[in-house]
Amino acid sequence: MSRFKHFFFRIFLVHLPFPFLLILCQLSITTSDSLSWVCPTESPTNTPVDMPVRINTSGLSDEDFSPVNYFLNEVDLDKQVLSFTNYMWKEIKNASNDEEDISQNIPVVVAPLNASTLAFPDISAFRQIFLGLGDTIKRDSVCSGCQVFLGSMVYQIKVHKAKPETLVKFSIFTCQFFRLATTEVCTGILERLGPSFYWIVQARPKVRPSIMCGTLFQSVGCRIPPNALSGSEFEWTVETLRKPGHESNRTVPRPEINVSPSDNYKQLVREPFKDPNLMKIVHLADIHIDYDYRPGAKAECENDILCCRVQDGNASTPETAAGEFGDNRKCDAPEITLIMALEHIKRQHGNDIDLIYMTGDLVPHNIWYTEKDHNSHVIRRASSLIYSHFPHATVIPCLGNHEPHPVNHFSPTSRTFGSSDANPIPGDLRTDWTYEVAYESWKQWIPSDQAESFLRSGNYAVEINPRFRVLVVNTNVCYGFNMWQVYDPQDPGGQLEWLSLQLELTKQQNRTAHIIGHVPPGHEDCFKTWSREFYKITAKYKQTIRGQFYGHTHYDEFRLLHDPVFKTDPMNLMWIGPSLTPYRIENPGYRIYHMNIGNNFTYGDILDHETWVYDLVKANKAYVDDNSVGYLDVPWMKLYQATEVYDIPNLLPSNMQVLVNRMAKDRKAFNLFYKYYFKAISVNDTRHADQASCDTICQKRILCGIVQPYYDDDDGQVECAMIQKDVDGLVLPLRVLEHRKRFIWL
Repeated sequence: MSRFKHFFFRIFLVHLPFPFLLILCQLSITTSDSLSWVCPTESPTNTPVDMPVRINTSGLSDEDFSPVNYFLNEVDLDKQVLSFTNYMWKEIKNASNDEEDISQNIPVVVAPLNASTLAFPDISAFRQIFLGLGDTIKRDSVCSGCQVFLGSMVYQIKVHKAKPETLVKFSIFTCQFFRLATTEVCTGILERLGPSFYWIVQARPKVRPSIMCGTLFQSVGCRIPPNALSGSEFEWTVETLRKPGHESNRTVPRPEINVSPSDNYKQLVREPFKDPNLMKIVHLADIHIDYDYRPGAKAECENDILCCRVQDGNASTPETAAGEFGDNRKCDAPEITLIMALEHIKRQHGNDIDLIYMTGDLVPHNIWYTEKDHNSHVIRRASSLIYSHFPHATVIPCLGNHEPHPVNHFSPTSRTFGSSDANPIPGDLRTDWTYEVAYESWKQWIPSDQAESFLRSGNYAVEINPRFRVLVVNTNVCYGFNMWQVYDPQDPGGQLEWLSLQLELTKQQNRTAHIIGHVPPGHEDCFKTWSREFYKITAKYKQTIRGQFYGHTHYDEFRLLHDPVFKTDPMNLMWIGPSLTPYRIENPGYRIYHMNIGNNFTYGDILDHETWVYDLVKANKAYVDDNSVGYLDVPWMKLYQATEVYDIPNLLPSNMQVLVNRMAKDRKAFNLFYKYYFKAISVNDTRHADQASCDTICQKRILCGIVQPYYDDDDGQVECAMIQKDVDGLVLPLRVLEHRKRFIWL
């Protein structure tokens, strides 16, 4: 190895996340001597989570890092799984000081293990962990660590028939040992997720750890190896799912999907003075009400997920205390934030509002202590607040990934199997209750003839008038952290088949439609096979679909889809609404769309939109200065109106393409978009490190995210390459652009 490569390799190891340094040390990826300079000499079992790791970078030699030492092969993978499993049980036993053998008699030495028997990935699919530099290597190390850990879990389930509680204990200790989270968070999350994982592994014994990691952790850059994906259940098309012979390969039966015309129109009441060519839509995204929020509580707490809660205790200084009207650190919204937004919408826009799109995530980010009753309470309470403020409005809600318990989990429902008795999933693991609670809270908004469809899989259609309809898709089924994708990977719940049939009906009726959901299809959080099939459907019905509306990311943004054949032709827009919660992203906000209703063929086109916010820091300071300031005294402001600030006549796809091209060529235009991306009131309003600056790679990453049809290594390179050339003429590989700071619990 050259000295130049040697230097950068050392830099990589210094910055590699410490948990994976330990995996490298303990799992024989290299010889023990070759990493002696980086591996700790003592177990970190009792090391505080936040203690920095000191690495000695002396004593390196080129020979220590020859490819033969760190290239993974099938035998090494088996050794790693066994070594990791035995090492962790040894550490658990040492830490517990128990006489009881908590390892369930897992032997230190076992018979030779064949990777193919346990359905481990073929070595040809593995990448060399140390091939390349920087973020790509970090990502690949994360994915390799995932495969070793899940391989260990699968091994214990399949070979040693370990009990669920044993594996939960093993997982919690591993989480603490590698300092992935606090003890409270490790315990809470794994106790909730563990039983589902255990049952799914038993029910799907042939699913490889590489497929699990590529599905569950796609958002952090993991991939299913091509040879593992090809021919598997995770590679499918909507068109083939009902072909003869295919049914026998399915774990979950295809639900019966009936789509028929309806004249159950909403008959919107429009004031006579309103513009006859325009309809106004409110978009409420990612509300995340935290009923444990308490003003004055710690806004900076031990866990890295959610603070400002009564459980965190009082802050020691005013600067670290949760604000009266919310806080944009690691804090979700108090109920007063939703009330403030609804009151303002009613006062400012009341008579102008025709539709309200609510794109999910009412429940807070308390992912390690969710409970069914708590989530149900939040769904019911938030929905009742919306209804009480707008009793006569047409509200169209959808579920978010935080609504179920455990978080992100949408299991196939009993209606999918035909009955509760036919459902093989244990009752305590089913999430049917999520749909049932939501329906009870939303039945005044969901048409009665759509109840069965919603209760089966969360999708439904709303007939607005004879020219226009809204189709709600439960995109949470494609979310990577929805573990039930591993059990039912092929169009879960029949969402895409239902959507395709509904769009065909809409087209035949010469009508247009909007699509709403939570997770944006094509986003890194949505499994790529599902996203690809969704993209094909939208391309087929590009003249019928006049707009799509999502949330989930919390940012104020959009995506511009292009024709799959004529890559330069924009065909459709995804509008991703700003979050109402200020969680990590500046100010609470909502969006209003101006929709065209003056032409049958373009009915539903979005011509303009405006984002409204209130200045959270100013509002909280006003209350500190004068605690008589009430929530109705907090002023909201129009942050921007799109056509005005971007200087375009309307927001049709062709004009949005002009805007994207301008953002690539003109840094000032991009910086303006980037400011509003965070709902920031001024360019200098940057209280979070990740928004303080956006370099050229960051700019390309965001622009590619706008134009890329769906998240994948190969597809989307044409659109991404074209926009990169406009930035500086240099085209970077997509894998370089993929890495960014991720809050994986969104």
